[in-house]
Amino acid sequence: MSSNALELVFPIAGGGAGLTRYVAFAASVAVGGPGVYLQAFAAIYGPLFAPDIPKPEGFQSPILQPFTPRHSAYGRNRLSGPWMLYESIKGKAFDVIACHSGQVEAIEDVWLNDDVVTLSGTNFATPGDGGRFGNGKIRILTRTGLPRETSYVGDVTDFSGLPTGTWTSDHRGDGIASICVIQQAVEQADMPKTYISGLYKGAVTARCLMVHDWRDEAQDPDDPQSWTCSFNNIVQLRDYLTNRDATYDTPPAHVAAWGATYQRFGHGMGLDPARIEAAIDDWTDAADDCDDAIALKAGGTEPRYQSHGVFQHTTAPSEVIGRMLESCDGWLTQRGDGALTVRAGVYSEPEVTFGDDHVINYDVEFGVRDEDRIDGLIVSFTSPEHQFKEVETDAWGDVTADRLGNASFPWVQNNGQARRLAKRRFARQAAALRGTVVTNLYGMRGLCERYIRLQISDLPELNDIVVEIVAPVRFDPAVRQLTYSWIAADPNVDTWNPTTEEGDGPATEDRVPGEDLTAPTIDDVTPFFEAAGTAGDGVRLTVEATGPDRADLTWFVGWRVKTVGVSWNEASYSDIDPEAAVVLQTGFVTADVVIEVRAAYSTGSGDLSDWSDVFEVDTSTANVAPASPTSLDASPDGSPVEALVTWRNPTSSNFDHARVWRAADPGAFGTATDVSGALPGSAGGLMSFSDAPGAGTWRYWVTAENASDTASSPAGPDTVTI
Repeated sequence: MSSNALELVFPIAGGGAGLTRYVAFAASVAVGGPGVYLQAFAAIYGPLFAPDIPKPEGFQSPILQPFTPRHSAYGRNRLSGPWMLYESIKGKAFDVIACHSGQVEAIEDVWLNDDVVTLSGTNFATPGDGGRFGNGKIRILTRTGLPRETSYVGDVTDFSGLPTGTWTSDHRGDGIASICVIQQAVEQADMPKTYISGLYKGAVTARCLMVHDWRDEAQDPDDPQSWTCSFNNIVQLRDYLTNRDATYDTPPAHVAAWGATYQRFGHGMGLDPARIEAAIDDWTDAADDCDDAIALKAGGTEPRYQSHGVFQHTTAPSEVIGRMLESCDGWLTQRGDGALTVRAGVYSEPEVTFGDDHVINYDVEFGVRDEDRIDGLIVSFTSPEHQFKEVETDAWGDVTADRLGNASFPWVQNNGQARRLAKRRFARQAAALRGTVVTNLYGMRGLCERYIRLQISDLPELNDIVVEIVAPVRFDPAVRQLTYSWIAADPNVDTWNPTTEEGDGPATEDRVPGEDLTAPTIDDVTPFFEAAGTAGDGVRLTVEATGPDRADLTWFVGWRVKTVGVSWNEASYSDIDPEAAVVLQTGFVTADVVIEVRAAYSTGSGDLSDWSDVFEVDTSTANVAPASPTSLDASPDGSPVEALVTWRNPTSSNFDHARVWRAADPGAFGTATDVSGALPGSAGGLMSFSDAPGAGTWRYWVTAENASDTASSPAGPDTVTI
């Protein structure tokens, strides 16, 4: 490939294994000339030289430094920050702490060290366990950081004891959410229980930055006081990309009372909002995807993705964007016209296909190189139930293996969300196929696409496969070719069974040990064809398993395509066999492939067994029978009297012919004889067959068969006397 190949990119953060990723644009379609090129490379290399965003714990204790970066937050967070006042006089300690740059929507809780404190009507901390905090000894006040705030002097007369000018009514803290903690001395004998480890450090739990959600008609884009604190990743991202410092020489109506000039400190990149408005439908779709309701193991639902996190204003923008997109497995890129488009982590069928007419060259890597292989992920997230600390939850994958990777999601606060993100990350890491594809100029159609379909006829594995683009798209202007790097996409990656996949979450108290359950075994799996009505036909599976003979069991079956599938498609199914054996019938599975199947069960108390060993079955429609005929009727007809057998063929698309079987009453189907031979017919059509068996009572069955004579279960018997 020519050395003049260009990678002109805007960052895509979050989607890969926790790293920032990028998509490239051909020089011929990029806008902005060298400015875009330099901006792109600053975004690429910025993370190499800028510090990472501190962990959530890094923003939860006061800081005593002469200068410290401002920090702001999206979503709901525990916050502290630099002391604005740190004085002690006459038996009182005065702390005023800047918790957040910018107005927050609400302060929900106040903290002293690692304890949430209950306040009295006069804002004094009520006594905690063992007499902590005393009675009326610690007063706590807060401010949300209004654009024109109110000094604490108006609420507390104690400040008058400080040296003149130390803290006055002019110390308002405009645009700074803060906490004021005044701690009074106690008798020496009461010190150990009132102030267990010395003076307490204050913090708050706040619903943080109020951002404009363009989907809410009640919010005025020109009036920040009409905005709300949003947990939506994409709404937050739009705010961060476009927010900037703003000076009003002539203030709008909602700030007119604040004076002739008002400075609103920004916290974002200050990009032109028009670059988002040009692709606003994509942004709306992505925001809606984040809001999708996902079922919870304990009942109810939660949004698919949310984002909660704190950042310093000195942090490289690529780091902040990366955290937001990491928490929704998001994908952000720039179109050729300069517009920014975004995708949330939701699989979608591709709109672009690269076929034989478009592909010049390709290479494929089967499986994962041994040095890159991992068998599972150690998953962690920020848990509000654990004092907003980052904690580990149930690992994803083979938790007994030695080769485990890390999946840390510090801007995620829900166990289920962290596990869903881990599922996506592991599927990407363990993809069975990966490689590159080189296209002609038709490949321009794939720019800004996350998923693309490949139909390369000379390699069966690539003859109809959806791939995910995972690296910069290179354009070589000398030969007019584009090179895409891809991995096989996993269509099942977003299927979610909370019972089997959500896990138990990090422990908040001692758990009662569950039952010691034995994994079930799968005895047999039989594919069968069934008409799906207006949705077409499909292959389903009958799974025969052995497990405990208990009435309180709920059974689960998971399946995936062998060699390509990584994520299991799991669902619960009812046992259709009233006897001791377990017989389960799945929903539709992928046809004409080898399927891996496994089974598990849960008890009435919620304990889940291990999964069974994997059972493989071929769902080739050449081996799968059509559905059974219906409306079977056998009756005497004509002179001399014969048996007229009528039925309706199944609507299965693989139906080829029917066959009529007869046995003397009361014989079973196993004793029946084929009396018709193959009777070609149309799917869903009515058919009939006349038979002359002689005098007697006879039983008739009809089977539907595919072109390979694979027969359905028989319809019948129906009995007729001649």
